Amino acid sequence: MLSLLQPNLPLFITGHSLGGALATLAAIDIATNTTFASPTVYTFGAPRVGDPPFVKAYNCTVPIHWRIQNKFDIVPHLPTLVYHSPHTDETYFYLHVKGEVQRSFRYGSVSSNHVLSSYFLNLSEDMPQIASAICASPLGFCPNAESS
Repeated sequence: MLSLLQPNLPLFITGHSLGGALATLAAIDIATNTTFASPTVYTFGAPRVGDPPFVKAYNCTVPIHWRIQNKFDIVPHLPTLVYHSPHTDETYFYLHVKGEVQRSFRYGSVSSNHVLSSYFLNLSEDMPQIASAICASPLGFCPNAESS
């Protein structure tokens, strides 16, 4: 699919929650193995993706990553920084990649603090004109926080 795109144009990769983790993994793969050496990544409420060597490689390979997370969203706190497996007796370390953009909002429940529409609602408070333009676009992307 990437072969259909022009490598001289910017490539944006984005995802929410598990999709944010997959966007992170895709970004380093694309930056390493395609002509798109500088993708721009936006993730929302994504969990930690890798161990310290992965994070170091990612941070050196992917130039721009905006990792937007709500401090009241549980998913960005997973997996724990240090995880000791009771099955294998191994200890694993998980870190976030660069680019943290810390947000702080509470919308009533654990799930409401995580859903993409809540991130949109919170960010739209900072940029109401941009949010209105997005909601007015023919693409119809305007998440409704009330229905989440």
